[in-house]
Amino acid sequence: MLSILSNLENTPEWAKNWCYFYMVASIISALTAFLTMVIVILGFNDFYKKGRVGILFLYLLVILFQSTNSMVTFWMCRRSLK
Repeated sequence: MLSILSNLENTPEWAKNWCYFYMVASIISALTAFLTMVIVILGFNDFYKKGRVGILFLYLLVILFQSTNSMVTFWMCRRSLK
């Protein structure tokens, strides 16, 4: 029974590579945020007329926050598995 519990404490070899999932997620979120910002800048008049500017800026803020959160999770993952 103790050998099974001690095996649970060992870090699997694939765990370090799985950290890159968070980096890919942050890159995708950052690209989405950038493209949203470009769309807002280029089509600001159309969005302003429809009253959707606040929703777009809130969406942009959330995507930037998610991108930062994913990158921090990547750094924490890599640091804790060294």
